[in-house]
Amino acid sequence: MATLDSLFREYLARIEPDPKATERAATAHDDLRSDLEKDVEYGPYVAKTRLSGSYGRQTAILGIKDVDVIVQTTLTIAQLEKLAKEGESPLSTAKQITHMRASTAT
Repeated sequence: MATLDSLFREYLARIEPDPKATERAATAHDDLRSDLEKDVEYGPYVAKTRLSGSYGRQTAILGIKDVDVIVQTTLTIAQLEKLAKEGESPLSTAKQITHMRASTAT
């Protein structure tokens, strides 16, 4: 007769991401974080990175669609203003830098 514990373990096995998906996610975020930290222009400003989202909290179910990485930088508003294009806010500049680096790192 099945116990509550065995039924829960069976259910959990059906909804957890498969080991290959977990391995691919680990490789992807390791590579991305490494590339960001080594980037010639952006790397010196990377203070730390950390995982977020369902993968980072180990609560992903069925599949891993994405891996969320939070990047903390040491960029100041003044530095972002210098990097900004005409009419662009410092926040927009920060988003563009991060998006550009993350897109080219994958």
